[in-house]
Amino acid sequence: MSTGVIWLNKEQPNPLLPEPNRLWAVSDSLYSYNNKPSLDIGSKLFQIIINLYQKNPMTVEQPYLSLKIGYCFAGSTQAGLNTYALLCSILCTLRVFDNNYPSLEEIADACHRISVKHKTPIINDHIFEYSIFGFCLVHMRYECYRIRYEKTGDSMFKTIDLENEYLVIGSHCDEIKARIEKFKMDNDINILKYSRAPAYVVDEIIKNKVYIDIGGSLQLGITHGIQFDLYAVVHRDEEDNNVVYYKFNNIDVFRDVVSVGPCMIEPHALYLD
Repeated sequence: MSTGVIWLNKEQPNPLLPEPNRLWAVSDSLYSYNNKPSLDIGSKLFQIIINLYQKNPMTVEQPYLSLKIGYCFAGSTQAGLNTYALLCSILCTLRVFDNNYPSLEEIADACHRISVKHKTPIINDHIFEYSIFGFCLVHMRYECYRIRYEKTGDSMFKTIDLENEYLVIGSHCDEIKARIEKFKMDNDINILKYSRAPAYVVDEIIKNKVYIDIGGSLQLGITHGIQFDLYAVVHRDEEDNNVVYYKFNNIDVFRDVVSVGPCMIEPHALYLD
């Protein structure tokens, strides 16, 4: 089915990430069909751009505020991708009155209602769930919401208390949570490995092929303020430690694609260590 984890990373500031308490998300990149792997470069972690407009008859209309939130899904690939496309097309058209912004909970609730209305969640009787997460302009804090649909057609909407818990979606949730807690116990609270425990655990599960339905490569996204960006995970070459390469959705950016016309492809990148 796959996995995704969203948590509030409380690591201390450093030159690469100067703001503490950022919202992190990781997932694998394996698509499966009938419990058999079908694609190992499948995206499950996405950025949704929300454009807020004000009516101004004197100028060409432009969004006066744009924010980026995160979307991560697990379960039915058709439902996950169709829901993402649907939400993107709707959330970029929001009209604001009297500077009243929608809260992130209101955005997540609208996503829930939209996906139910268009019956995207239940395809071929597969379970499907997703998370909407990011910075709330109303409450001025990071927030995370879980939306899940069962084979029966029932749905669940849950608010995640990021100060006291983290969200795991997909398959093997209890086992993955247990692995994360053990990883934390094995590492000091003041080091990066503790704060980034879910990323290390999911990465290790993928590399060791612990579960048949979790694989591909690690996908990483970080919310900083009103921006959510996807990051390529930087790896060191096993034979030459001085050589590094980027894996972005399991694609080697430098070796497989390199450029778009005169432009270099250069996603955000991060060492886990």
